[in-house]
Amino acid sequence: MNYSKLAFCATAIGMLSGIGVAESENSAIDIDALETQGKLEGWTFDVSDNPATEYNLADLTGVVEPRNWRENSRFDEGNLDQRLVLPTTYDWRNIDGENFCTPIRSQGSCGSCWAFAVMGSMESNIRIHDGLATDLSEQWLVSCCNLGGCSGEWPGNAANYLLESGAYTDVCGEYGSALESDFPYEATDAPCVCTTNHPYTINDWAFIGPQWGTPTTDQLKEAIMEHGPIIVCVTVNDAFQAYDGGVFNASDTSPINHAVVLVGWDDSQGENGVWFMRNSWNTWWGEAGYMRIEYGCSNIGYGALYLDYPSSNGSCCIGDYCIYGPATACDSAGGVFNGFGSRCEDVICTQPCDGDITSDGWVNVLDLLQVIDLWGTSNDVADLNGDNMVDVSDLLVVVANWGACQ
Repeated sequence: MNYSKLAFCATAIGMLSGIGVAESENSAIDIDALETQGKLEGWTFDVSDNPATEYNLADLTGVVEPRNWRENSRFDEGNLDQRLVLPTTYDWRNIDGENFCTPIRSQGSCGSCWAFAVMGSMESNIRIHDGLATDLSEQWLVSCCNLGGCSGEWPGNAANYLLESGAYTDVCGEYGSALESDFPYEATDAPCVCTTNHPYTINDWAFIGPQWGTPTTDQLKEAIMEHGPIIVCVTVNDAFQAYDGGVFNASDTSPINHAVVLVGWDDSQGENGVWFMRNSWNTWWGEAGYMRIEYGCSNIGYGALYLDYPSSNGSCCIGDYCIYGPATACDSAGGVFNGFGSRCEDVICTQPCDGDITSDGWVNVLDLLQVIDLWGTSNDVADLNGDNMVDVSDLLVVVANWGACQ
């Protein structure tokens, strides 16, 4: 059970004892002051009272940045060398009409944003790769994994407990995502409920960008396309808390304090472009739980990381860009299925052409070798003429299209 709207009203009605209700932080006067400030500073978004403004900001955030976290961590600077074409807009909520993001959740007055960001990214990966809509247990991360709970944590530390290697286990000796139905969210540091049902794990995870620096806009975009919605940190202030729609541009350079998920972008909005940001404050905050925030605003993207979710389903080339997903998702999106599972940095994502089995943008000796290697099988990718057998007819297709594509 997700934290309900009733919890946000608890300060007014004095109910829900034991949920950690906070005292009111913003009043109507505070909102008036923010509106005045916005007019003076040229804000391009609206502010208003909402259930989130009834809380102390510290109760709605929860990122704790460890000392020396960059040391001994894995960083991925990406492979943007003209091989992956970045579209001007991209949104995992609408890939040819299909939404790969699960419903917005609510962390309540518990500093567990880090858990919601990690599980938000994980749920999207499962949706993208496996075609399944899941609801994973944030409470398991809060209560069972020797982490900071409602007092806050670093998202990278939480991601370790999803590793398929089992290098990090919870207090019950388990690893991998637990289900919400097995340990529902309580918005408190509740005692751990042991469950042996942990069906989803990741191969690995990595921070995005250079070890000593901040990821660039393009590095974040590439990670979103290749790995699904990503986990990032941001600096949250009163204006952020009262956000009610529009392009957020009240930049705050204070230290980061909140973890969220980036699901896409649009270069044409705002001053230089905006991120589509998923929050964990329920749907009555912002734009149905989301925010459009300017590139680089309020340290957005700091400490960004992606989850490397295992996939045997390959990737899908649509137009000039790639997405991951099962073959059925590729078909419905009008793309071509890459059954070899090549990641986007390994292929040139162009419109497909006959004979390009390896999806590298050319019909060449690599495609010929694939036909020979799969000779006599019913491999769907190398079966170019659709007769359920890789044979001389498929070899002739490769030869006939030699040097094509690109």
